[in-house]
Amino acid sequence: MKIRWVVIGITLFLVGLLLAAGSFSLWRLLRDPETLKTRIVSQLENSLGARLSFKEMKVAFKPFPFVRARELRLESTDEKFPTLEAKEAQFSFRFLPLLWGQISLASIEVGEGKGIFRGVPLEHIDFHVRGMKPKRSTPFDVSIKGESEKEVIHIKGDLVFENSGDPFWLNLMLNANITAKDFSLTEGAGKNFLKQFSKSIPSGNLNGFVKVKKEKGEEEVKGVSQFDLGNFKLGTAEPISVSGETEFVWNLKSDAIEWKRFLVKAPFFELDGKGIFNADTGEIQETRITGRKVVLEELVKRFPNLQSFLPPASGFSGEGEFDLTLQGTWDYLSIHSNCNLAPASLNYGKFFSKPKDLPLVINSDLLLKEASALSGDFSIRIQQLTVKGALSGVDLKTGEGELTLITNKFELEGWESLVPPFAEHKVSGAAKILLSFKGNLMQLDKAKRQVNLTLENVGFLSSDGQGIQKANVLLDLSPLNLRLKETSFVVNDSMIQVGMEIYDLAENPQGTIKIVSPNLDPFALWDTLKKFSPPFSNGSFLRFFPKSTRFEDFSLNVKIQEKKLILDNLTFGAFEGSFNFQGEMDLLPPEENPLFWVQVGTDRVSLSRYFESVSPSEKILEGNLFFKGKFQGLQGKPDEISGQGSVSITNGEWHSLDFISPLKGLAPFRSLASSTISSTLFDDLKASWTYKGKKFDTVDFLFSSEELWVEGKGNVSLEGVLNSGLELYLSRSLTQKMFDVWEARYEPGTKRLGPIPFVLVGTLRKPDARIDEDQISRLLEAIQSQRFRKILHDPFKGD
Repeated sequence: MKIRWVVIGITLFLVGLLLAAGSFSLWRLLRDPETLKTRIVSQLENSLGARLSFKEMKVAFKPFPFVRARELRLESTDEKFPTLEAKEAQFSFRFLPLLWGQISLASIEVGEGKGIFRGVPLEHIDFHVRGMKPKRSTPFDVSIKGESEKEVIHIKGDLVFENSGDPFWLNLMLNANITAKDFSLTEGAGKNFLKQFSKSIPSGNLNGFVKVKKEKGEEEVKGVSQFDLGNFKLGTAEPISVSGETEFVWNLKSDAIEWKRFLVKAPFFELDGKGIFNADTGEIQETRITGRKVVLEELVKRFPNLQSFLPPASGFSGEGEFDLTLQGTWDYLSIHSNCNLAPASLNYGKFFSKPKDLPLVINSDLLLKEASALSGDFSIRIQQLTVKGALSGVDLKTGEGELTLITNKFELEGWESLVPPFAEHKVSGAAKILLSFKGNLMQLDKAKRQVNLTLENVGFLSSDGQGIQKANVLLDLSPLNLRLKETSFVVNDSMIQVGMEIYDLAENPQGTIKIVSPNLDPFALWDTLKKFSPPFSNGSFLRFFPKSTRFEDFSLNVKIQEKKLILDNLTFGAFEGSFNFQGEMDLLPPEENPLFWVQVGTDRVSLSRYFESVSPSEKILEGNLFFKGKFQGLQGKPDEISGQGSVSITNGEWHSLDFISPLKGLAPFRSLASSTISSTLFDDLKASWTYKGKKFDTVDFLFSSEELWVEGKGNVSLEGVLNSGLELYLSRSLTQKMFDVWEARYEPGTKRLGPIPFVLVGTLRKPDARIDEDQISRLLEAIQSQRFRKILHDPFKGD
């Protein structure tokens, strides 16, 4: 019994001694805050491999001692892990080591902290680490709240750390689950994340989890994740819902994140792939992204900014697929892509329309510099056509850059269904095209362009067989020059050759245009031109020619100089005669009504052949036409065109024109009934004319034949409507005959009976010569009173 009590006593003594020594050590430790602060900082820095600082601390008991520190900052030594700041933190210790004067942390609690991780600011962080023991599992708990004070990210797990080497994380063991719940991109990552891609702040709510694991001695953190992003919106895009899952490995030494697999799904696309991203250098390595079920119209609808990168008046619908490979950094990123648009329908205004299920493949090798400048090559394959393209220095913000497109030599047959203007035509032959644009590529119609076009044996025929055949074209167009060489084509059996050279297009165009044809069908050519260009719809020049007209030895020479279009010479033969035109027009836009003048001349044109072509079933007018005139006015204002000139018809016959029949209705001239005819032969018909208000006015009309001499003035409209006042003189033989009938003793000699007043109305086709009832009375009175001197005159001398 005594021995047991002795042992108990010794034990109590030793415990008391231990407690006394511990209390003394604890008293010495707690009475020196700077020493306590130094030991806490030293232990944490050795354990975590991080720099720790705080401004002040306070010791308290609950019931065991703990330390409350203010304005704490925890910063990783290798700058790969987040920096944490907090206004207040609390450290608790294991009690027994304190009795021996040693600092051994048991837990750390941080409330309302904030930090920055990979450029992303994090706020409202609650951090709690419990049971901290080197080489043993330490549970930790991190809560991150949003601006609404509601938890949005929760991190929970266990870690084992042993800062026995450099770097410290090599011996770190970690298991953690990261959960996001209604995490707002606008409040959190949206403020800095994705800033390389868009100026707009993304919005949406993120829900999901990430599981990570790291073994001791390994350099890699392995993880998997799943997420749902609701109401995701970027800029003016419509909100969408996105979900996905990933499997990744993070190498802590190289800071490279390898995405073993990722899958992203949205209502109008699916993305999957793999790749490597180095968070330290920003380098992307061997990253492949595959897009499936990409609904093109939804893509543009949801992201309207994409429309600015597309040509104007373009549209599409249906699905597309692509494979994308990325390599490099955001400062120098290589992009290789393959895009299959066979399931989609595409159109570009009225120039191109691809139906669904027609193969269309786009390949590209591009280089993106500093996330703003794009260069590289691409190719487009559709039917027999291959287009190779090159982009140079394209500024993605302004659209400024250079684009070059070149095709192989491809057959045109089969393109009727792809090019709307070809839809009603049969196309044949081959083509090769080179296009180059420099300027704002988002507005190609305003960019400087260069075009090289080669056409070989091209046919472009409508359903009735009309159009262009055997076309061979060499066209060179640059911002300054336009050349058309070795160009010829056939229209309705008319071989036409064209040559063109125009220089200084932008400032002061100068050059020549030449068109020749041995036998030209002008109406077939005009109709063909109208199909290609609406400005050719005005055929005012051809309105004077029958549809069956052919121009023989057609030659057109035009000069462009001093901001004028000069018709140097337009000549051709028709109706056994010749036509000649010269003229000039200011080079102004049509809407500004440029001033023009044109001289017209015809020589020995057969009116018989002309009117036979106009109306083969009836005779109208015969003779040889000589016409000279000059017209001037404003293009686009036909009512204001004026002109002057002369006309002459020799050795002619005007069918349906009868001056004798109206005379037989007058008693003194009834004896002329036997001379009545249904047409009038003439030796010469001539007049000077002026043109205004779509009418030709004559002031010295002269008509002469063996029987008659006619003088007068009047007008004829463009439609051939006549309105003239005439004075008719009978020939000397008819004058003598009338005097014989009247048994007059007066000898007329060389004078003629007249003037007999007439009015000429009707049309050229059906002229109507009438006695002027208002003027005839004076003549009849003179005859009745036999004052013949008053009705006898010499029209040649005017007496």
